[in-house]
Amino acid sequence: MWSALLLATALAAAEGPMVPVQGSASAMGQLGGAGTSLGLSLYLGYAHGTFRAEGARLGDREALFWGVGGVGYFGSTDLADCVGVVRCVARRAGGLAVRLGLAVYDLPEHLDEAPEDGRRLWPDAYVYLQLSGLLGAETLPAAPLQPGTMASLRMLRLELGLSAVVFTRFLFGVLGKILTAAEDARAAVVGILLLPTVLLNHVALSVEVTNGPISPGGVRAGLSLGTSF
Repeated sequence: MWSALLLATALAAAEGPMVPVQGSASAMGQLGGAGTSLGLSLYLGYAHGTFRAEGARLGDREALFWGVGGVGYFGSTDLADCVGVVRCVARRAGGLAVRLGLAVYDLPEHLDEAPEDGRRLWPDAYVYLQLSGLLGAETLPAAPLQPGTMASLRMLRLELGLSAVVFTRFLFGVLGKILTAAEDARAAVVGILLLPTVLLNHVALSVEVTNGPISPGGVRAGLSLGTSF
């Protein structure tokens, strides 16, 4: 009876609003236009949702959420006129994005670690669908027989992403045990080298429509890998 009461109390305490900020930094590769594109994709924004137990299937708590934020892109792309040069056109853009998604939160193993009622909760993982509109510029550097060129750039991107912050928390715990138990410098070095892998917790697929006067327009398909919170 008492254990059931404690469990019910802990479950109630785990209901609450999610932390209102989300962000990511990812390396993005794209295929389309005249060839390939590589760049850095950034997002930072506001998110609103409340974790609830009712109807939860993927975790102890789930929250439908919406968000809005700023996006940035810094990269380069191929151009057929750049003979012997890969991704010769630089692209820089920024804009706004809106997203809808589902976040999952699991209770800690010990009931006394359950959060207090009303405390904002960090999602263990969340999946989202995001629509972004970006404005920027693309630049073609000067060549011996051609002056440098800069022109405006417009991008519309639809993205399906997954962020698993719990993966980073778990690997940080494993890495901490490795470093603590390290008996020589080699084990410590291995642990430090694994740190970038620990931060890798974000993946996204995207479809982008680009309209730029320098690089070929059209549709580009992309894959992003990076870190998020």
